[in-house]
Amino acid sequence: MLVRIVIVHDQRLFREGLRAVLHGRGEVQVVADIADLRMVAALIAETEPDVLVVDLSDVAEVPRAGSKPPLVALGDDGDQPRVARALQIGISALASKSDSPDEVIAAIRAAAAGQIYVTPRLSQGASEGQRISPDALSGLTGREREIFGLIVRGLSTASIACQLDISPRTVETHRAHLSRKLGAHSPADLVRFAARRGLLPS
Repeated sequence: MLVRIVIVHDQRLFREGLRAVLHGRGEVQVVADIADLRMVAALIAETEPDVLVVDLSDVAEVPRAGSKPPLVALGDDGDQPRVARALQIGISALASKSDSPDEVIAAIRAAAAGQIYVTPRLSQGASEGQRISPDALSGLTGREREIFGLIVRGLSTASIACQLDISPRTVETHRAHLSRKLGAHSPADLVRFAARRGLLPS
């Protein structure tokens, strides 16, 4: 599936550089780029992108139209402490500006598919900066911890069932237990739970 994106950044060099990196790869199509944050909503309505790609420092300022395309935020290597906060306010995926084009595309595709994704370069730093005691998951069974980890990595119910050689219905039962015990009612909630506690996979 070709993912159509809009790049939002106030620096022309950044926008053109990212466009050049993504051009011709066959997975992502840049339909527009824009510097003026005030014009983003109108551009979304006009181009109907699948994903917005923005600078991590600008995410709180980006207005979105009713369709609310998911956001992919690009940060610097020093931005790891802000990863958890970005996930809490609804950012779908995060990548470092030092990541490879393949990693950035992986983040874009994950966001377009409705998944939460943090590239290893940022998730490792976030974990190092925010790690707390594993007791945060002390109320879970071993199998629930295992499934929690796979959900945080972005695996679907079918993929988890295949990997663990159990039925999808059993996976859903464990997911229901996770939701009740952790107060997280969606995969995105579980990822945010992990991010706030420094439990994102590296």
